[in-house]
Amino acid sequence: MRDIWDRIESQLKSKAVDLFDSLCEGASEAEIAWAESEMKCKLPDDFKQSHLIHDGADGCGLLNYWDFLSLNEIVAQWKSLKQCLDRGFFDVAEGEPSGPILSDWWNRKWIPITAGGNGDYYCMDLAPSDSGQVGQVLLWVHDDPARKLVARSYRDWWERFAVALESGQLELDEEGALAPRA
Repeated sequence: MRDIWDRIESQLKSKAVDLFDSLCEGASEAEIAWAESEMKCKLPDDFKQSHLIHDGADGCGLLNYWDFLSLNEIVAQWKSLKQCLDRGFFDVAEGEPSGPILSDWWNRKWIPITAGGNGDYYCMDLAPSDSGQVGQVLLWVHDDPARKLVARSYRDWWERFAVALESGQLELDEEGALAPRA
């Protein structure tokens, strides 16, 4: 993950220094172990390596108005979703997956990695369907049954972001957020 973050950091330093400055310091091994304990899961190595480098970002400009969550925020969001699951709020419908994703409305093994501010998340999937891959990234929209696979791994997700930055597919909008080039 260090190689991908080096590429991202280089692009941010030259194109969006405020977004570079928004990246948080890395988490500790103890903080990662705490998050795994809280969510009762084993996080993939690429996720751990990434959060040892940057444990989230302040603000939502880095990922086109999606918050890049810290471990503390991930655990808090996960607990909120799990509480909804435990109360049966997600029992009323099934998801409609596109790709190797379970048809659950939400699954406790879907770890929120970004938040859209409106109850929507990109999640790291630790319980994929048989043809899926542990650690794949999916889009979970709270009021839409569609479940879309967006990357085969956490590493792949950040790799795609790095490529988009390097190729000019992302640019700063008028509010200082990285957004797809119009």
